[in-house]
Amino acid sequence: MSNDANNLCKVCINDNKCLTLHIQINDAMIRKAIRQKLAALGIKQTEFSKVIGVAASNFNAFLTGSRTLSYPKVVKSLDELGLSVGLKAAGRATLPPSELPEIFKSYFAVSGLKLKEVAEKTDIDDTCLTAFFNGYRTMPVKNIEKVMALFNLDVVEYINPKKKSA
Repeated sequence: MSNDANNLCKVCINDNKCLTLHIQINDAMIRKAIRQKLAALGIKQTEFSKVIGVAASNFNAFLTGSRTLSYPKVVKSLDELGLSVGLKAAGRATLPPSELPEIFKSYFAVSGLKLKEVAEKTDIDDTCLTAFFNGYRTMPVKNIEKVMALFNLDVVEYINPKKKSA
């Protein structure tokens, strides 16, 4: 497979046997949000990687999509940058990223979808979803983004109710 310039599509090149265009929908929404927030704040990747306790090369590889980052490090990154997960339309979240299972459970509850339907639509094993929703297991970023896409969620500003704004 070869990546195109914008890293959103992958095209199989197997002696014309596979002519399918595989589109990765919103595959980089978390990485993109982190990159944008770092740029907006003027924080260098090497500086930020120290804050979250990751080697600079590993953090850079995560941001470029060539490496994953552990769930706790992703949550810490979002938290340090004042980001969380919420409705795209609202643009803000009231729960911190550490409450991601609760965030997903709340949208799951109002969606009217059964767990099996969410599993089928996201191509995530239903036992993995259940374990994540109940806080027993973590989930890789790619699966988090699949659930986010299903519920029309995005990485948004986290409004911490404990902090008073000026």
